[in-house]
Amino acid sequence: WMILNDLGFMEGRDYKKQYRVLGKILDFAFPHLKVAFEPGATYFHGRGRPLKPFGLSPEEVYSPPAERDIEKNEILKEKGWVIGWLNEKFVEYIPEVKDWIRRLIRTRERELALI
Repeated sequence: WMILNDLGFMEGRDYKKQYRVLGKILDFAFPHLKVAFEPGATYFHGRGRPLKPFGLSPEEVYSPPAERDIEKNEILKEKGWVIGWLNEKFVEYIPEVKDWIRRLIRTRERELALI
């Protein structure tokens, strides 16, 4: 939430914590954009080993990924959601993570503007 706030986003206005959709709970969700972020994938979701610090699927950020995370990603992706997954190593890459989050949100805003 600190990164989202640093980027100028506000809880309640722009994003919601622990947002429930399609029977799944998303840590940080931008419901109007169908964008979400799931930090702590290695520790909280599967206790696997970290891979890339952030990515668009649990398989990219930790191994072995928890089956429930793979399922969550697939179900929500089918319904038009984009989920950014982060493992604990993301704290070593804060500037890159901020850029990545900005790009995901801007891209999504542009996509939705075209619809």
